[in-house]
Amino acid sequence: MTKPFLPRQVALAGFAVCTLLTATPVLSEDEREDSATGWSTDLGVAILSNPEFQGSSRYDIQAFPYFDVRYSDEKGEKYFFNVPQGLGAYLFRQRSDDGLSTRVFAAVAPAFADRDPDRIDGLETFGTGVQARLGWQAERGPFAVSAVAGKELGASHEGLTIDLSANFRARFGRGSFLTVGPTVRWGDSTYMQNLYGVTDIESINTGLTAFRASSGIESAGFQGLVSVPVSARWRLTTVLQVSRLLGDSADSSLTSEPNQAFFLTALTRRF
Repeated sequence: MTKPFLPRQVALAGFAVCTLLTATPVLSEDEREDSATGWSTDLGVAILSNPEFQGSSRYDIQAFPYFDVRYSDEKGEKYFFNVPQGLGAYLFRQRSDDGLSTRVFAAVAPAFADRDPDRIDGLETFGTGVQARLGWQAERGPFAVSAVAGKELGASHEGLTIDLSANFRARFGRGSFLTVGPTVRWGDSTYMQNLYGVTDIESINTGLTAFRASSGIESAGFQGLVSVPVSARWRLTTVLQVSRLLGDSADSSLTSEPNQAFFLTALTRRF
């Protein structure tokens, strides 16, 4: 493991945003088709409240820049570059006669997951790295499901995760919409051990009980997103996720609170 090359506050903010939004597209397929073709850019500022690390009972509140750049053609969104999804493109887009829309995307994005070396001396950590992602999304009417696999490419936790989600979408008012639904994250043994494991040497250095984490479900929870226009170009988007660590992630000697909550609100302007 290597030392982080980004400030810890930046890494924590990025990890929390990715955790919140990776599996929940902000716009449905129908809403994307309502948008004009070509490039669109949203810039703004976000305020985030999240645990100091996964399994912590202590929370940070931070502000950071938010951006979202997308390109759409006659079939809908094609390319994207934003905070939750990284840089990527939709490789496959199809809509059947019965209204079922399916899409496959590939992307590269920062891998922000970390532990807490600042509060626990003697705990090994790792740097912010790059994650390759492959995702599948399906939508019909107000319902959507997605699966996103992410493999870290070598400088961070080096593991594989799979995020599953299901969402119900609804519009209300003029230009407002919401999504709600469950989320689940699975991690392989490398990911789980690097985030939740405590080696014998770390146990000696920190006083924590040695712990070996295996592959399995890391967490399950529920997520909601509400987005409301405040003017012709300005929009306020709020996301709340509550989840519970399960299995080895909950049993780890690093975990002090298995119930986790993430809150994000962002004010953005479209250009």
